[in-house]
Amino acid sequence: FAAAIPPASAQQGGVFTITEENDLFARSDRHYTQGLKFTYMFRDDKLPNTISNLSEHIPPFGMDTRVHKFGLALGQNIYTPADISRSELIVNDRPYAGWLYVGLLLQRRGFTHESRATVENFEINLGIIGRESYAEEAQTEIHRARGFPLPNGWDNQLKTEPGLALRYSRLWLFRAANEGKAADLIPHYGASLGNVATYANAGITLRAGYNIPEDFGAQTIDTTPVETGTRHPKWGLYFFGGCDGRAIAYNAFLDGNLFHKSHHVDKNFLVADVRYGAAIILKKLELNYSYVFRSKEFHKQQDTDAFGSLTLKYKF
Repeated sequence: FAAAIPPASAQQGGVFTITEENDLFARSDRHYTQGLKFTYMFRDDKLPNTISNLSEHIPPFGMDTRVHKFGLALGQNIYTPADISRSELIVNDRPYAGWLYVGLLLQRRGFTHESRATVENFEINLGIIGRESYAEEAQTEIHRARGFPLPNGWDNQLKTEPGLALRYSRLWLFRAANEGKAADLIPHYGASLGNVATYANAGITLRAGYNIPEDFGAQTIDTTPVETGTRHPKWGLYFFGGCDGRAIAYNAFLDGNLFHKSHHVDKNFLVADVRYGAAIILKKLELNYSYVFRSKEFHKQQDTDAFGSLTLKYKF
Protein backbone atom coordinates (compact mmCIF):
# COMPACT_ATOMS: atom_id res chain seq x y z
CA PHE A 1 0.00 0.00 0.00
CA ALA A 2 1.38 3.39 -0.98
CA ALA A 3 1.17 6.45 1.23
CA ALA A 4 -1.64 8.80 0.18
CA ILE A 5 -0.53 12.44 0.07
CA PRO A 6 -3.51 14.63 -0.98
CA PRO A 7 -5.93 14.06 1.94
CA ALA A 8 -3.29 15.02 4.49
CA SER A 9 -1.66 18.03 2.84
CA ALA A 10 -3.88 19.51 0.10
CA GLN A 11 -5.99 22.54 1.00
CA GLN A 12 -9.68 21.65 1.06
CA GLY A 13 -12.93 23.59 1.17
CA GLY A 14 -15.90 23.47 3.49
CA VAL A 15 -18.15 20.43 3.90
CA PHE A 16 -21.85 20.30 4.87
CA THR A 17 -23.16 16.92 6.00
CA ILE A 18 -26.59 15.55 6.96
CA THR A 19 -26.77 12.07 8.51
CA GLU A 20 -30.03 10.25 9.21
CA GLU A 21 -29.99 6.95 11.11
CA ASN A 22 -33.02 4.81 11.82
CA ASP A 23 -33.77 1.22 12.79
CA LEU A 24 -36.66 1.22 10.30
CA PHE A 25 -33.99 0.53 7.66
CA ALA A 26 -33.65 -2.80 9.50
CA ARG A 27 -37.43 -3.20 9.83
CA SER A 28 -37.41 -2.84 13.59
CA ASP A 29 -38.36 -0.14 16.09
CA ARG A 30 -36.36 -0.50 19.25
CA HIS A 31 -33.31 0.58 21.28
CA TYR A 32 -31.25 3.06 19.22
CA THR A 33 -34.23 3.97 17.09
CA GLN A 34 -33.38 7.35 15.52
CA GLY A 35 -30.45 9.73 15.04
CA LEU A 36 -30.12 12.96 13.08
CA LYS A 37 -26.98 15.08 12.80
CA PHE A 38 -25.99 18.19 10.87
CA THR A 39 -22.30 19.07 10.54
CA TYR A 40 -20.51 21.93 8.85
CA MET A 41 -16.73 21.91 8.55
CA PHE A 42 -15.21 25.22 7.46
CA ARG A 43 -12.48 25.39 4.83
CA ASP A 44 -8.99 24.40 5.91
CA ASP A 45 -7.13 26.67 8.34
CA LYS A 46 -10.20 28.88 8.85
CA LEU A 47 -10.04 28.57 12.65
CA PRO A 48 -11.09 30.96 15.44
CA ASN A 49 -8.04 32.18 17.36
CA THR A 50 -9.13 30.33 20.50
CA ILE A 51 -9.35 27.01 18.65
CA SER A 52 -6.05 27.65 16.86
CA ASN A 53 -4.26 28.40 20.14
CA LEU A 54 -5.77 25.30 21.73
CA SER A 55 -4.64 23.11 18.84
CA GLU A 56 -1.08 24.38 19.14
CA HIS A 57 -0.97 23.12 22.75
CA ILE A 58 -2.25 19.61 21.93
CA PRO A 59 0.71 17.26 21.37
CA PRO A 60 0.76 15.68 17.89
CA PHE A 61 1.79 12.24 19.25
CA GLY A 62 3.85 11.17 16.27
CA MET A 63 1.97 13.08 13.57
CA ASP A 64 3.47 15.86 11.45
CA THR A 65 0.42 18.16 11.35
CA ARG A 66 -0.06 20.02 8.07
CA VAL A 67 -3.68 21.19 8.01
CA HIS A 68 -6.35 22.19 10.54
CA LYS A 69 -10.14 22.20 10.07
CA PHE A 70 -12.86 23.54 12.39
CA GLY A 71 -16.54 22.64 12.45
CA LEU A 72 -19.94 22.85 14.14
CA ALA A 73 -22.56 20.16 14.76
CA LEU A 74 -26.19 19.83 15.83
CA GLY A 75 -27.81 16.49 16.58
CA GLN A 76 -30.46 14.43 18.35
CA ASN A 77 -30.50 10.73 19.31
CA ILE A 78 -33.55 8.74 20.47
CA TYR A 79 -33.56 5.46 22.46
CA THR A 80 -36.51 3.28 23.50
CA PRO A 81 -37.25 -0.23 24.80
CA ALA A 82 -38.37 -2.88 22.34
CA ASP A 83 -42.08 -2.68 23.22
CA ILE A 84 -43.21 0.94 22.88
CA SER A 85 -46.90 0.02 23.25
CA ARG A 86 -46.61 -0.43 27.04
CA SER A 87 -47.02 2.58 29.33
CA GLU A 88 -45.57 0.98 32.47
CA LEU A 89 -41.86 0.83 33.27
CA ILE A 90 -40.23 -2.15 31.54
CA VAL A 91 -37.54 -3.03 34.06
CA ASN A 92 -35.65 -5.57 31.93
CA ASP A 93 -35.30 -3.32 28.87
CA ARG A 94 -33.36 -0.15 28.24
CA PRO A 95 -34.81 3.24 29.29
CA TYR A 96 -36.57 5.73 27.09
CA ALA A 97 -34.03 8.49 26.50
CA GLY A 98 -33.24 11.45 24.30
CA TRP A 99 -30.03 13.41 23.71
CA LEU A 100 -30.06 16.85 22.04
CA TYR A 101 -26.69 18.53 21.56
CA VAL A 102 -24.48 21.03 19.79
CA GLY A 103 -20.85 20.30 19.01
CA LEU A 104 -17.49 21.91 18.25
CA LEU A 105 -15.04 19.96 16.09
CA LEU A 106 -11.33 20.21 15.37
CA GLN A 107 -9.67 18.10 12.69
CA ARG A 108 -5.91 17.86 12.15
CA ARG A 109 -4.43 16.18 9.07
CA GLY A 110 -0.85 15.27 8.42
CA PHE A 111 1.62 12.38 8.20
CA THR A 112 3.26 9.86 10.45
CA HIS A 113 7.05 9.55 10.50
CA GLU A 114 6.62 6.86 7.85
CA SER A 115 4.82 9.38 5.56
CA ARG A 116 1.47 7.70 6.16
CA ALA A 117 -1.56 9.97 5.65
CA THR A 118 -3.24 10.49 9.03
CA VAL A 119 -6.20 12.41 10.43
CA GLU A 120 -7.27 13.00 14.01
CA ASN A 121 -10.53 14.48 15.24
CA PHE A 122 -11.53 16.19 18.46
CA GLU A 123 -15.22 16.76 19.25
CA ILE A 124 -16.90 18.49 22.20
CA ASN A 125 -20.66 17.90 22.46
CA LEU A 126 -22.78 19.82 24.96
CA GLY A 127 -26.48 19.25 25.36
CA ILE A 128 -29.38 17.95 27.37
CA ILE A 129 -30.56 14.47 28.32
CA GLY A 130 -34.20 14.02 29.27
CA ARG A 131 -37.52 15.66 28.48
CA GLU A 132 -35.94 18.87 27.14
CA SER A 133 -34.23 16.85 24.40
CA TYR A 134 -37.68 16.72 22.70
CA ALA A 135 -37.14 13.07 21.83
CA GLU A 136 -40.70 12.20 22.88
CA GLU A 137 -42.18 14.87 20.63
CA ALA A 138 -39.94 13.93 17.70
CA GLN A 139 -40.75 10.21 17.84
CA THR A 140 -44.46 10.77 18.45
CA GLU A 141 -44.86 13.17 15.53
CA ILE A 142 -42.86 10.97 13.16
CA HIS A 143 -44.96 7.92 14.10
CA ARG A 144 -48.19 9.91 13.76
CA ALA A 145 -47.19 11.26 10.34
CA ARG A 146 -46.27 7.80 9.04
CA GLY A 147 -49.24 6.00 10.57
CA PHE A 148 -47.18 3.92 13.01
CA PRO A 149 -48.31 2.99 16.54
CA LEU A 150 -47.59 5.81 18.98
CA PRO A 151 -45.09 5.27 21.80
CA ASN A 152 -46.77 5.13 25.23
CA GLY A 153 -43.91 4.87 27.71
CA TRP A 154 -42.15 8.24 27.55
CA ASP A 155 -43.26 9.09 31.12
CA ASN A 156 -40.50 6.66 32.17
CA GLN A 157 -37.68 8.43 30.29
CA LEU A 158 -34.42 9.50 31.89
CA LYS A 159 -34.57 12.63 33.99
CA THR A 160 -33.29 15.98 32.79
CA GLU A 161 -29.57 16.65 33.17
CA PRO A 162 -26.85 18.38 31.13
CA GLY A 163 -24.73 16.15 28.93
CA LEU A 164 -21.05 16.38 28.01
CA ALA A 165 -19.14 14.18 25.58
CA LEU A 166 -15.45 14.70 24.76
CA ARG A 167 -14.52 12.51 21.80
CA TYR A 168 -11.31 11.72 19.95
CA SER A 169 -10.34 9.53 17.00
CA ARG A 170 -7.28 8.91 14.82
CA LEU A 171 -7.28 7.20 11.42
CA TRP A 172 -4.62 6.14 8.91
CA LEU A 173 -5.05 5.67 5.17
CA PHE A 174 -3.33 2.80 3.32
CA ARG A 175 -4.09 2.88 -0.42
CA ALA A 176 -3.36 0.80 -3.50
CA ALA A 177 -4.50 2.46 -6.76
CA ASN A 178 -4.15 1.93 -10.50
CA GLU A 179 -5.87 4.02 -13.22
CA GLY A 180 -8.85 5.01 -11.10
CA LYS A 181 -9.30 1.64 -9.42
CA ALA A 182 -8.38 1.69 -5.74
CA ALA A 183 -8.52 -0.31 -2.53
CA ASP A 184 -8.08 1.23 0.91
CA LEU A 185 -7.35 -0.03 4.39
CA ILE A 186 -8.33 2.46 7.14
CA PRO A 187 -7.57 1.44 10.75
CA HIS A 188 -8.70 3.68 13.59
CA TYR A 189 -8.87 4.05 17.35
CA GLY A 190 -10.60 6.53 19.63
CA ALA A 191 -12.22 7.32 22.95
CA SER A 192 -15.08 9.23 24.56
CA LEU A 193 -15.19 10.83 28.00
CA GLY A 194 -18.17 12.34 29.81
CA ASN A 195 -21.53 11.67 31.42
CA VAL A 196 -23.05 10.76 28.02
CA ALA A 197 -20.59 7.97 27.24
CA THR A 198 -17.14 6.95 28.42
CA TYR A 199 -15.37 4.27 26.37
CA ALA A 200 -12.35 3.32 24.27
CA ASN A 201 -12.74 1.91 20.78
CA ALA A 202 -10.77 0.57 17.82
CA GLY A 203 -11.55 -0.91 14.43
CA ILE A 204 -10.83 -1.06 10.73
CA THR A 205 -12.54 -0.32 7.40
CA LEU A 206 -11.88 -1.82 3.98
CA ARG A 207 -13.14 -0.19 0.80
CA ALA A 208 -12.74 -0.72 -2.92
CA GLY A 209 -14.06 1.00 -6.01
CA TYR A 210 -13.43 3.47 -8.80
CA ASN A 211 -12.33 7.10 -8.32
CA ILE A 212 -12.51 6.77 -4.54
CA PRO A 213 -12.01 10.17 -2.85
CA GLU A 214 -8.65 10.38 -1.13
CA ASP A 215 -10.28 10.80 2.27
CA PHE A 216 -10.79 8.56 5.30
CA GLY A 217 -14.05 6.83 4.54
CA ALA A 218 -17.76 7.08 5.30
CA GLN A 219 -18.68 7.67 8.93
CA THR A 220 -21.79 7.27 11.08
CA ILE A 221 -23.22 9.46 13.86
CA ASP A 222 -21.64 7.23 16.48
CA THR A 223 -18.13 7.77 15.10
CA THR A 224 -16.24 11.05 15.20
CA PRO A 225 -16.80 12.67 11.78
CA VAL A 226 -14.02 12.79 9.18
CA GLU A 227 -15.32 15.54 6.93
CA THR A 228 -12.50 16.15 4.47
CA GLY A 229 -13.31 18.37 1.52
CA THR A 230 -11.33 16.59 -1.18
CA ARG A 231 -13.39 15.60 -4.22
CA HIS A 232 -12.89 13.92 -7.57
CA PRO A 233 -13.77 16.18 -10.54
CA LYS A 234 -16.03 13.60 -12.23
CA TRP A 235 -17.63 10.74 -10.34
CA GLY A 236 -16.78 7.80 -8.13
CA LEU A 237 -18.26 4.67 -6.62
CA TYR A 238 -17.03 2.42 -3.84
CA PHE A 239 -18.13 -0.33 -1.49
CA PHE A 240 -16.92 -0.76 2.07
CA GLY A 241 -17.08 -2.97 5.12
CA GLY A 242 -15.67 -2.63 8.60
CA CYS A 243 -15.93 -3.28 12.30
CA ASP A 244 -15.52 -1.36 15.54
CA GLY A 245 -15.22 -2.64 19.10
CA ARG A 246 -15.84 -0.62 22.27
CA ALA A 247 -14.86 -1.16 25.87
CA ILE A 248 -17.50 0.81 27.78
CA ALA A 249 -17.14 2.26 31.26
CA TYR A 250 -20.34 4.32 31.22
CA ASN A 251 -23.32 4.79 28.89
CA ALA A 252 -26.05 7.12 30.12
CA PHE A 253 -28.64 5.47 27.89
CA LEU A 254 -28.07 2.12 29.62
CA ASP A 255 -26.63 3.05 33.05
CA GLY A 256 -29.21 5.79 33.55
CA ASN A 257 -28.75 9.31 34.87
CA LEU A 258 -25.46 10.17 36.52
CA PHE A 259 -26.86 12.85 38.85
CA HIS A 260 -30.32 11.39 39.54
CA LYS A 261 -31.80 8.05 40.45
CA SER A 262 -33.36 6.59 37.31
CA HIS A 263 -34.23 3.41 35.47
CA HIS A 264 -31.21 1.51 34.16
CA VAL A 265 -30.11 -1.90 32.93
CA ASP A 266 -26.92 -3.91 33.42
CA LYS A 267 -24.84 -3.07 30.36
CA ASN A 268 -22.34 -5.26 28.56
CA PHE A 269 -18.87 -3.81 28.88
CA LEU A 270 -17.81 -4.97 25.40
CA VAL A 271 -19.91 -4.06 22.34
CA ALA A 272 -19.10 -4.50 18.65
CA ASP A 273 -20.45 -3.01 15.43
CA VAL A 274 -20.11 -4.60 11.99
CA ARG A 275 -21.10 -2.46 9.02
CA TYR A 276 -21.10 -2.51 5.26
CA GLY A 277 -22.32 -0.15 2.58
CA ALA A 278 -21.69 1.84 -0.56
CA ALA A 279 -21.05 5.43 -1.62
CA ILE A 280 -21.49 7.34 -4.86
CA ILE A 281 -19.70 10.61 -5.64
CA LEU A 282 -20.89 13.15 -8.22
CA LYS A 283 -18.39 16.03 -8.20
CA LYS A 284 -19.29 18.04 -5.08
CA LEU A 285 -21.96 15.63 -3.84
CA GLU A 286 -21.45 12.36 -2.01
CA LEU A 287 -24.17 9.98 -0.85
CA ASN A 288 -23.30 6.98 1.27
CA TYR A 289 -25.31 4.32 3.08
CA SER A 290 -24.16 2.05 5.90
CA TYR A 291 -26.02 -0.93 7.34
CA VAL A 292 -24.87 -1.53 10.92
CA PHE A 293 -25.17 -4.68 13.04
CA ARG A 294 -24.64 -4.10 16.77
CA SER A 295 -24.00 -6.80 19.35
CA LYS A 296 -26.13 -7.01 22.49
CA GLU A 297 -25.61 -3.95 24.69
CA PHE A 298 -27.11 -5.15 27.98
CA HIS A 299 -27.91 -8.26 29.97
CA LYS A 300 -31.22 -9.96 29.15
CA GLN A 301 -31.35 -8.26 25.73
CA GLN A 302 -33.12 -10.80 23.57
CA ASP A 303 -31.79 -9.92 20.11
CA THR A 304 -28.94 -8.03 18.52
CA ASP A 305 -29.79 -4.71 16.88
CA ALA A 306 -29.35 -3.23 13.42
CA PHE A 307 -29.94 0.15 11.83
CA GLY A 308 -29.23 2.06 8.65
CA SER A 309 -27.17 5.22 8.31
CA LEU A 310 -27.70 7.51 5.30
CA THR A 311 -25.36 10.48 4.74
CA LEU A 312 -25.55 13.29 2.19
CA LYS A 313 -22.39 15.36 1.93
CA TYR A 314 -21.79 18.56 -0.09
CA LYS A 315 -18.19 19.68 -0.59
CA PHE A 316 -17.72 23.38 -1.34
